[in-house]
Amino acid sequence: MHRSQIAWEMGGGLGHVGPLRAIAQELGRRGHDVCVTTQNTQLCDQALGGTAAEVVPCPRLPLADRRLRVPCTFADVLHDGGYASAERVVAAVGRWLRLLDELRPSRLLADYSPTAMLAARVRGVPTAVIGSGFVCPPDRSPLPCLHPVVREPHWAAGIEATVLATMNAALSTYGGRPLERVSQLYADAAWRDLLLGGAAQPAASGGGAGKRGGLGVGHAVATRSRDPGAAGGPWRSDAGGAGS
Repeated sequence: MHRSQIAWEMGGGLGHVGPLRAIAQELGRRGHDVCVTTQNTQLCDQALGGTAAEVVPCPRLPLADRRLRVPCTFADVLHDGGYASAERVVAAVGRWLRLLDELRPSRLLADYSPTAMLAARVRGVPTAVIGSGFVCPPDRSPLPCLHPVVREPHWAAGIEATVLATMNAALSTYGGRPLERVSQLYADAAWRDLLLGGAAQPAASGGGAGKRGGLGVGHAVATRSRDPGAAGGPWRSDAGGAGS
């Protein structure tokens, strides 16, 4: 029997769990043993009721100590989500590796799960990327700006370089093949299935997604300044710590 592991690491809400339920149901119908690894175990237990899917807690990556006022690219979001710290990501990948070794999936279906994908790259587990265009970036560097107003964030290149170095530090630690760019992690996946809804535009278009649940910035934030770094730099004043 095929064992399919669905990983949902980052993000929250029904925009993720709704499609995951449909995927889990279809895989179960095809005779797969399905396991969903997620931080949102309570929501998944409720949403996946009536399916044969097992719900297992996944490793948690702490948020960055210093975060951007307005994250504008996919790399910006990963940076704020914990990829500012190579040490933390190395530790998180190690926990994902132990989970993969325990579950022994024949394939990984990753919804907004870059750390799970790094572990799968190390172990050679075939991976499918699922989700909206916001969480399935186009294979290019630099990554496009997703913000509807801030078109050329001056900090983006440095942040993307930090995220790439963090990913490669984890891969090097565990013997995985290095990446040449952040988006290669997704381009090298065996499958990429975009789940397109009315509110999310494909990242491949380079257009602004305007997805409140993803970027975490609304119109009020966007219209205060066309350059969030123009006054006081790009960093949030309410996120303490030494930074990345």
